[in-house]
Amino acid sequence: MYKKVLTAIPGMLLLTLIVPRLAYARLPVSISVKVGESTASGFGSSKDFGLFGAYRFSRNFSLEAGFESLTGYETTFYSLAARGSYPVISRLSVFGKLGIARWKESPTGASGSSSISPLWALGLGWRVSPEFSVEGEYQMLANTNGQLGANINSLLIGAVFRF
Repeated sequence: MYKKVLTAIPGMLLLTLIVPRLAYARLPVSISVKVGESTASGFGSSKDFGLFGAYRFSRNFSLEAGFESLTGYETTFYSLAARGSYPVISRLSVFGKLGIARWKESPTGASGSSSISPLWALGLGWRVSPEFSVEGEYQMLANTNGQLGANINSLLIGAVFRF
């Protein structure tokens, strides 16, 4: 019985030192909500909204996954992109994304097709606090295989919440 107690004491002491520090640890993840407008030549414009999650590997590099809906085109897409950022001044940073998007047009859309296309974006981010920032970005979903009909160009503004 005493052996078990003596064995448990170092573990309990270690936990009392580690657990409080973990409560204040910052997780390398963020969630963002973006809204904007998209255009495709010959197809007019569309409202755009999306929800994204990111995992930061370092201060300047992250992997971002997202869902976007282009309501006017009846198109949705899931994306996965590598994102690099560079601080210009203390709160302002410039970023770029490069990845792929799996898009699908609804059956009532113009062609009802789906495919995978390259995606890239450039933008600016303003860090309001360590947990919150505001971003603006230009994004293009490229029409490389001809099924999309045209490149989709989007101007988005978003709110990013870090944990």
